[in-house]
Amino acid sequence: KDSVPLASSLTADPRFRAVEGDIFERLAQAPRKTYDAILIDVDHNPEELLDQKNAAFYTPEGLSAARAHLNTGGVLAIWSSAENDAFARTLGKVFSDIKIEAVHWRNELLEDEEEQRDDLFMARD
Repeated sequence: KDSVPLASSLTADPRFRAVEGDIFERLAQAPRKTYDAILIDVDHNPEELLDQKNAAFYTPEGLSAARAHLNTGGVLAIWSSAENDAFARTLGKVFSDIKIEAVHWRNELLEDEEEQRDDLFMARD
């Protein structure tokens, strides 16, 4: 908790709720409720998965199932350690508004002077 920026503010918000489980399994099911934002930072990127079963999420069908969990105007945001034009095109098949934001950062824990680049894929209708 202390290592996550703004963690204290986020967890103090009465709307915040942490739930343990598999986010990809939950998004594949019919929604019990909908959200303004769904933030995904599970795999390294859509091609470098931590578990091969996550691959279904990155397909048009998986993204469509996730979209059903969003309120009108809600945002699906996916952190990626690499650029991925193919995934951006797949998002564009499901969502009408796609934005990719490059995030530049340094890993201070590794005392690495080299700047890293990750991408944040954001999609909404």
